[in-house]
Amino acid sequence: MSSPAVPANLTHYQQPETLLHQLISCINKISQDKSFQQLQIILKYHGIVQEKLRTTDSAYRKNLEELAQLTAETKAEKERLTKKILEQNAETNKALEDKMTVHRKLEAQKTINADLESTIKSLEQELNRVVAHSKKHEESVDKHKIILEKQKEQIAAAKQEVATATNKLKMASDQLGVKSDALKETERKLGLFQSYTVKLTPLERERGYIPEMLASLFKDASTLFEEFLGIDLDMDCLQELRSWERVRDHAATQHSFPLPASNSAPAKKMRVNMGLSIYSRALAKHVFRSNYLFPDAEKVLEALHAKDTLQGTLVRAVLLQVLPGMQKKRQGALAKIVVDEVCEVVAGLMSGDLQKKFRGRLGQLTITLCGNWEAVQRVHERIRPSFALSEDDWQVLPVWSDLAPTPNGAPRRSRGDKDGQLGQQDLNLSTISTDDIARVVWPAFLATDEEGTSELISFGYVISRDDVQRAANEDMPKRAMRKADRDGDPGGQRRRRDSAVFVSHGPSDLPSIK
Repeated sequence: MSSPAVPANLTHYQQPETLLHQLISCINKISQDKSFQQLQIILKYHGIVQEKLRTTDSAYRKNLEELAQLTAETKAEKERLTKKILEQNAETNKALEDKMTVHRKLEAQKTINADLESTIKSLEQELNRVVAHSKKHEESVDKHKIILEKQKEQIAAAKQEVATATNKLKMASDQLGVKSDALKETERKLGLFQSYTVKLTPLERERGYIPEMLASLFKDASTLFEEFLGIDLDMDCLQELRSWERVRDHAATQHSFPLPASNSAPAKKMRVNMGLSIYSRALAKHVFRSNYLFPDAEKVLEALHAKDTLQGTLVRAVLLQVLPGMQKKRQGALAKIVVDEVCEVVAGLMSGDLQKKFRGRLGQLTITLCGNWEAVQRVHERIRPSFALSEDDWQVLPVWSDLAPTPNGAPRRSRGDKDGQLGQQDLNLSTISTDDIARVVWPAFLATDEEGTSELISFGYVISRDDVQRAANEDMPKRAMRKADRDGDPGGQRRRRDSAVFVSHGPSDLPSIK
């Protein structure tokens, strides 16, 4: 559209009336011009567009409120939708700014007609963009509504699941409370029950102490009997027939030890072995027990362990806790019984002074042993002495030197020690076959677990048939003399004080081991 032509005569000065008429005429021409009519149509359309924009803005604000209300239900969607709304708001503000620009341009076009065409084209383009953007915004709002509806359904389902889970959690919490109370009551009863039992220690924790303690016990016992029986006895003691008969008839020896009434090395060794054998069996009977509450406890526990090992262990733990003062008292009484039984048999082989010293030393050793045995009683596995033969459980008795100290504390001089120098040999231990065993002198100790499996804790010690035979060979001439005397004078046996009580016809005649 071109601007109306200005008459040439207006360029010269004219009268005011003429100028007014020309202006009116110009305005009439402009109003009748097609471009002006188009401008009116554009302005009218612009008003319609503004109304649509206001309607769109109102709908947008309403949608914005709905979006804000819906997005408040979920935190994650709120952030995303808020960001989207802010973007749309920025675009709308930009459209409003563009609208104001168009308005200012339209106002300017009233005075600057030359810019009307370009301004109108710009407005048309801007309006087309705004309309297209509005349509896109409407489509986006519809999509958001659909998404929000789905999210509402998901939230409702989630709320239902939360309510169900809450109910289940409450039920579980109630059940847990009931079980907690039951557990506390059980723990109380268990604590009460445990107060009536001794806590038994697994053998694995005591594996370093107990074998060492048992080995030390044997060493102390063998040293004691070596000091008092492995020495040169007085002639009166060697000729005391009744004392030798008591030793021979004792259940622990059962005529299995040849006892030459002399001070030879084989005779001394047999006396020491005999003393250890009597002492070990007295300990096994009275001291090496699970508890000291009543005499038949071992038989009862043995039967119970054979039927139900776990129950047997439990009963053993309970019995250890029952009347500890009484058990301690009975322990001391049993220790005294052991000392009395041993001294009754072997003390007759010693002089009066040695008997008192021997009883005192043996009593101290036995009391110490009882205290150490308490640790064995408190082991979970049953540890018991065993006199049954097994090739893996036995060692030959150590070879003692002749330099063992005497009961007076002074060491004995070895026959080969000419210069008076004292020395000490190491214990010479070796395993032995059951065929070579003549007699068990010291028991092995076995630990039995709940499955009935036995484990060797400490080796036992035996005397070999060769050692027995050496002592028997020494006694053979004297046995022959006694036999001849008995054949010539039947009453001679009563009048003669014999020097030995063991009769043997060789290794094959040695009694079986029990």
